[in-house]
Parts: sequence; C-alpha cells; structure tokens
Amino acid sequence: MAMANRDGLELVGDRSTLVILRNLVNGKAKIADFLAGPEKITTNIWASRLSQMEDNALVIKQPYQSNPPRHSY
Repeated sequence: MAMANRDGLELVGDRSTLVILRNLVNGKAKIADFLAGPEKITTNIWASRLSQMEDNALVIKQPYQSNPPRHSY
C-alpha cells in the first residue's frame, strides 16, 4: 500500500501536474485554457503531463473538434 501511495505522489507531485489538476477542478479543459493562465508553462510540458496523466487514468481525453483535431480533458 505504501508503494502505491508513493507512486501516486510521484505522478502528481511536480508543479506542472498540480497546476493542471487545479485547472481541471476549476473548469479548464482545453490546452488553450491552460496556456492562457499565468503559470508560463510551455506547450510541450502541458502536453507531456497530460499524456502521462492520461496513461495513468487520471484524465480522459475527448475530441471536441475534428478538423483540425482538438481535444478536451
């Protein structure tokens, strides 16, 4: 059990992931919403963290536009 908690903390313990979680809880769901914030986190960091969170079933990526493809979380 302690190992699972440690793994969870490692996943959400960095600043960028915590900012994403805060934004999601506050109703932001799109990359553009995240980029508009005051955090100054680059697009590649947002994409990387969201991908990790999706891989670990913390978020679900859903298409909202097909051309060009765009997703919300």
